[in-house]
Amino acid sequence: MKDDLETIMKKIPLFSRAGEEALKCAAKGAVVKKLLPQHVYKTPFDRCSCISYVITGTLSIQGAYTDDRELVMRQVHEGETFGEVIALSQEHYPGWITAIEQTELLEIPRSIVLDMCKDKQVLEGLLEDISRKVIYLSRRIHLLSGGDTETRLKRWLLEQYRLQQHTDPVLSFTVTACAAEIGTTRETLSRLFSKLHKEGTITREHKTLTIHDMQWLEEDHDPRKR
Repeated sequence: MKDDLETIMKKIPLFSRAGEEALKCAAKGAVVKKLLPQHVYKTPFDRCSCISYVITGTLSIQGAYTDDRELVMRQVHEGETFGEVIALSQEHYPGWITAIEQTELLEIPRSIVLDMCKDKQVLEGLLEDISRKVIYLSRRIHLLSGGDTETRLKRWLLEQYRLQQHTDPVLSFTVTACAAEIGTTRETLSRLFSKLHKEGTITREHKTLTIHDMQWLEEDHDPRKR
């Protein structure tokens, strides 16, 4: 099993530059966890003491509003890590971490990560990874700071549009997933889609949304700034 763990750890970008001996030592302290769908892996009351890598499956990191609405901070997919920043400072997890589907992950204790950082290349990899997470967080803050649902929707749609590899203003997603991403309810978002459809701004069929007014998409009018 340790040989398998070493193979897995080589796939983690953070440790891809580590030498064979460092990986062998790290594998001795790493732990594999298997989660069933809807299993709550961590809560905001738990302190983070390890970096986790998703071997298979998907995790959702969620916060909550006072009115019981859920906010998806991030989804962690196969081949991705989480906990790098808060593991170093041993802070609490930012929300509830739940398995969306059957998930297998690898936990690497903070002490092992710090020991591996004695290798300059591993340290550089960690700093690069933290930098990417900080950029992602700043984008999420910008998105969710929109004063109304329409502003947050436009910011999210623009972000998704820019991530595409083509220029067609056509996006695919579910209303439920989008609502969670922008911090609103499915019902509120459905009413907004209906309004925008009547105005000719968008067309939505099943999971596909077509944007007809690119000027609307690129205008960022937060009502709180007026």
